[in-house]
Amino acid sequence: MFSVIDRHPAAHNWVHWYVINVPRSVREIPENASGTREKMPPGSVELRNSFGGLGYDGPSPQKNSGPHEYVITVHALSMESLHVGPFSTVEECHQEMGTGVIESASTVGIFQR
Repeated sequence: MFSVIDRHPAAHNWVHWYVINVPRSVREIPENASGTREKMPPGSVELRNSFGGLGYDGPSPQKNSGPHEYVITVHALSMESLHVGPFSTVEECHQEMGTGVIESASTVGIFQR
């Protein structure tokens, strides 16, 4: 499971990408894979982002709102899949993950306009 979330106070944890049920064997996702069944890993599910669509939508901070931190997080889970649908919320996914998180790692990208 991985996510890209804008943590800036003005963004209110804006979800740019949230993907669940990525097989354990996957080591990378090809460029421009979002929104395509043939490029996304089999079985993976892209959830609705804060723009209202499914899949990835890039950084778009308000002008003059300062630097925004985009937190990219990967979770290794003890379960094969989460039993939630593509219109589930981040909170519902976290509830479903429960204590099944084995390890997590995050990195931050900064962008402003």
